[in-house]
Amino acid sequence: MRGLPIVAIDIDAAEVFDPRRPGENLFLFNWVNALHIRTRESVIRREFLFAVGEPFDPLRCDESERNLRGLGIFQDARIEVQAVEGGVRLLVLTSDRWSMRLVTDLSKEGDIYRVRLGLENINFLGRGGLFGGNVVASNDVDAAQIFFAERRLFGSRWQTGYGYGSDGLVVVNDANLGRPYFSELVHWTSDLNYRTVRGERRVFYDDAMVDSLDLDETVAEAFGAGHAHGPTRTRFGLLYSQRGLNRAIEAQQSALGVCWGALQRRYRQVQNVDRYSTSEDISAGWSVQVGLGADLEALGADANRPLWRADATIATFLGEHGLVGLQVRHHAFAGDQAVENGRVQSVLYGFWQPIAAQTLCWNVGFSALLREPESMRFVLGGDNSLRGYPARFDTGTRVFHANLEHRLFTPVRVAFLGLGAALFVDAGQAWEANEPFTLGGTHVGGGAGIRIGNRKSGTSIFRIDFAFGRNSYEVSLSSGSFFGAARDFEFPDPSLIR
Repeated sequence: MRGLPIVAIDIDAAEVFDPRRPGENLFLFNWVNALHIRTRESVIRREFLFAVGEPFDPLRCDESERNLRGLGIFQDARIEVQAVEGGVRLLVLTSDRWSMRLVTDLSKEGDIYRVRLGLENINFLGRGGLFGGNVVASNDVDAAQIFFAERRLFGSRWQTGYGYGSDGLVVVNDANLGRPYFSELVHWTSDLNYRTVRGERRVFYDDAMVDSLDLDETVAEAFGAGHAHGPTRTRFGLLYSQRGLNRAIEAQQSALGVCWGALQRRYRQVQNVDRYSTSEDISAGWSVQVGLGADLEALGADANRPLWRADATIATFLGEHGLVGLQVRHHAFAGDQAVENGRVQSVLYGFWQPIAAQTLCWNVGFSALLREPESMRFVLGGDNSLRGYPARFDTGTRVFHANLEHRLFTPVRVAFLGLGAALFVDAGQAWEANEPFTLGGTHVGGGAGIRIGNRKSGTSIFRIDFAFGRNSYEVSLSSGSFFGAARDFEFPDPSLIR
């Protein structure tokens, strides 16, 4: 039916609970539907990459489906194509998720107790926006956060967001504005970010604080690119990055550069990987990016010095049952000490589903800072890659972590909730540039957890984990998978600092 004219586009937008389905026509579920603001038809239509009268293109239809699912506000979104007199009719079928989400996180990590409580709305007023906040009470550091995001600013393809966070040590303001890569046929993209961090950063070693650094950092980044189409999508862009550090460290970075990237990918839908019984879009293929530029005194940098960057991602499907991918990123400046203000990152990720109800997931990463300021350090602990250990258990300019989970998604249902479980092992180590990596210095933790999931909620997974480390343990109740194994990938992020 490719090339036939689109004569009609109809939308069938269902509520969170569909009275037409057996077991969902109950008073409680009808009450939930009454409280929920259903997604507006205009929000659905703005994701279409086609219009009545245009020739039908299966690629644009598939991309529109993925755009709808990518909003995270639907249990399911699909487009049915029907041949009719004079062309084709498109029927868009969606079913909403419950948009109001209670954020809970209760954990004990070593001697640190933490309780997080908040509210988020993933489909604010039915317009597809995100709004929320949370507070954290802890015997270590209390915290508070508020944020909002508008995915389609004033109905355009621009997106924007703002976040404020304070944890007793630092105050962070983060704002962004961008035009994302929403289609294989997009002609240009852009990204603007501004962040300030004020306060104190602590340095830990083996669960003991060994130093405290004053921090006053301002980061501004901008990127714009034009895109070319074909079997391989390419882009050519201009990037700008500015960072100012004050107080204990005085440094000014102001870089301007160009970069070129190429991308090929193919999609597949899976279930029961990072979410429970919810369709997830994953992709295999490859992408590369190279760039050159310079820090310039004329723009406010401390010195003139060249800049380079290189990024690559490759992913392949493991038959019909899995995915494995590798991402490598590197950027650095050349200065008096050969390499300065640089970073190397790599991550191996993927999953394997021997049977539909069980998924083995992995995530292995290494990162290194190359002569960055002391305040730019990696953190390892129970809330970051290493369950069973205290939060911020260790920091360093080098970090390695490995996470392995066996996820079980059972057919057991309590009302509309699914029950599952997970067995996991985490390992990690943080160290300094002048220290060797030794297997004896690796921290290992492991444990088991309960998974509760459903298609109706915004997160699809609620987890209760019991983890044990060396002379410590962790109990946590939180939402979302601990790490993502089912991934899509796009052009690499051009940022030098995020």
